[in-house]
Amino acid sequence: MADIGKTVSDKVKGDRSLFERIAMYIPFYRGYRARNLRRDVDREVRGAVSKMIKNTKAEMENIYREVMETGDMALARKVERIKNKVDTYNTKVATAANGYSGIWASVKKEEQELDAVVEFDAKLLETADGLRKNAESLRNAIGDDIGDMVKALEREVDALIETYEGRELVLKGLAQEA
Repeated sequence: MADIGKTVSDKVKGDRSLFERIAMYIPFYRGYRARNLRRDVDREVRGAVSKMIKNTKAEMENIYREVMETGDMALARKVERIKNKVDTYNTKVATAANGYSGIWASVKKEEQELDAVVEFDAKLLETADGLRKNAESLRNAIGDDIGDMVKALEREVDALIETYEGRELVLKGLAQEA
């Protein structure tokens, strides 16, 4: 988790221009730029997560079509419900506030709290990848009795949405641990 956030952070840091590297020695600019760097990292991570979730949604659309071909309408409705939840999850991730924005400026978050948001977003990469893998497994199992797999996938999506809502608590500094 921390490695993912660190990797993205290192990439963004490596993209600095010569001017920015020199300006980092100016105290006020350094703090300003560090906060902006965290915002950039946050945006990059959420963009990657959103892309993974879109791939999962596309996979769920394929699963839906294949289930429809089998004629199992009850199962098709369940798959469609999961697809809609995955879409909701993607919307929340894609439209979330950046880790440093007006909210951050008014509350004056410390670097440690900004890092907690980056950590939280890095965890999103892992959960989105797990969701994608489980959707692929479900698709590969079509034709078998997949009712239990569909229920498990829906519980996973529900848990991811609930966990993601904890991001707002992290942004507000109300979370017990990031």
